[in-house]
Amino acid sequence: HCIFAGEVSTLARLVLRTTHELEAHAYSPVPSLLGSLLAPCVLPVQPSCEHDSRHKMEVSVRWCIPPKSAFGGASTEVSAGGKVLDQKAFLSGKLWDLKHMLEGDVLSIPRDPDLAHGQSSLCFRDLAFSTKNREGLETAILTPTSGAYETGSMVALMGPSGCGKTTLLDMLAGKKTKPYTGQVFLNGQPRNRLYPRMTSYVPQQDVMPKYWTVVEAVEFNHRLRFQAEDMSSELRRWYVEEILSFFGLLSVKDSYIGDDTVRGISGGQKRRVTLARGCVAGSQIVFADEPTSGLSATDAEMCMRAMTAVSRKLGTTFVVVIHQPRIEIAAMFDHLTLLTSHPGRVVYNGPFSEVAAYFTAASWPPPTVGNPVDFYLDTITPGVRRSASEAFAERYVTMKKESVEAAVNAMIAAGGKSAPEVLPDH
Repeated sequence: HCIFAGEVSTLARLVLRTTHELEAHAYSPVPSLLGSLLAPCVLPVQPSCEHDSRHKMEVSVRWCIPPKSAFGGASTEVSAGGKVLDQKAFLSGKLWDLKHMLEGDVLSIPRDPDLAHGQSSLCFRDLAFSTKNREGLETAILTPTSGAYETGSMVALMGPSGCGKTTLLDMLAGKKTKPYTGQVFLNGQPRNRLYPRMTSYVPQQDVMPKYWTVVEAVEFNHRLRFQAEDMSSELRRWYVEEILSFFGLLSVKDSYIGDDTVRGISGGQKRRVTLARGCVAGSQIVFADEPTSGLSATDAEMCMRAMTAVSRKLGTTFVVVIHQPRIEIAAMFDHLTLLTSHPGRVVYNGPFSEVAAYFTAASWPPPTVGNPVDFYLDTITPGVRRSASEAFAERYVTMKKESVEAAVNAMIAAGGKSAPEVLPDH
C-alpha cells in the first residue's frame, strides 16, 4: 500500500478517479494512459482516517492487489534453457549470483542471456542550447555536440561548472523544456513518444512524498512499468526488496522518506532510493544527474558498483553526470564525454580507457601517482593555473570530431529494433 499523509495528493486523487472508472467497467481496460497502467493493479480504494501523535489527521490510501484469478491466473513458471522453472526460484538464483558478483570484479560480470533486456544504443547529433538576455543577446551554453553510446555501456559526462553537463543530460533524456537544436536517436531511429517509456531519469534533487516508505517508493515505480499479469504481488515485493539490497537499503525498507518536518532516512539513503527507483523499472537507458552527490566515498562506490553490475548483466545503458570520481569509480566507466566551459564545448569523447593516451599525445601526460581524473579536469578548466582548455577544444575539432560523427552515422545506419519491438521483449 501507498500512504499519503497530511493531504490527499494529486496522484491519490488520480488513483481514486481511475478506480471509480475501473469499478464502472468491471476491470475492463480504461481508455486512458493512467488507467491502462493501473487497471491490472488496483482494486477499489478505501480511504481511511487515522489519528497520529505527530499530526492531526492522516489520510491513508491503500492499493490492494487482485487475486491472480481476477486476470485468468498469472503463471508462476518461467522457461529457461528448455526447462520450466519456478519463477521465484529462478530469479532467486539469478539475483544471488549478481549479489555474489558485486563482491568481486564487477567489470568482468558477463551478460545474462535469460535476464538481459537492454538492447538499445543511443546517439545524438549537433545538440546545442543557448539563452538570450534582456537585450536579446544570445549566450551559448552548449555548442553543437555529437556522440554515440553502445548498448550496456557506462557513460560519464564530466567537466567544470557551467560546461553544460546537466544541459546535455536533460536534452538526451527529453527533460529539457526550453527550445534547443539537434537530434537524438534510439537504435538509429529518432526518438518518439515511447522514448520516456524506455528510459528512466534520476534527478539531482530527490522529490518523493514524505510519507512514502522506502519499499513503497521503489515498488511504485515497478508497478507502473510491470503489470500484475507479469508477476504475483508476493514475487513483486520480493524482487523489489532484492533490488533494495543491492543499494544497501534493505535495513530501512519500512522507514519514511521524510523531509524537514517528518523524520525519515538520511540524505545519502534518499539518493540511493532514487537510484533504485530508476533501476527497478527495467529501463533500456538510465540518465542520472550526479547520483553520488551527498554520499561518502564508500557509499558512492557501492552505488556505482551496483549500477555497473546492472549494466554488465542486464545490458542497461547508464549516462551519468559525475564530479571528480575516485579512481575506483572512474575505472567502472566505459565511455567519457569531457567538456570545458565558457561556452560548453567537447574536449574529448571516446573510450575512457583511451583518454590517458589522448592527453599524452597532446603533450599533457597524466601523472603516474594520484587521480588522473583530477588532472584531466584541472587541464581543461578555464582560469586554472596551467589550463589548456582552448588548446584541447581546438584539438578535439581537428583530431577527434570527425571520428565521433562517423560513429554517429554508423550507429544510425546500423539501426535496430523500434520501440514497439523492444517493449514486448522488455
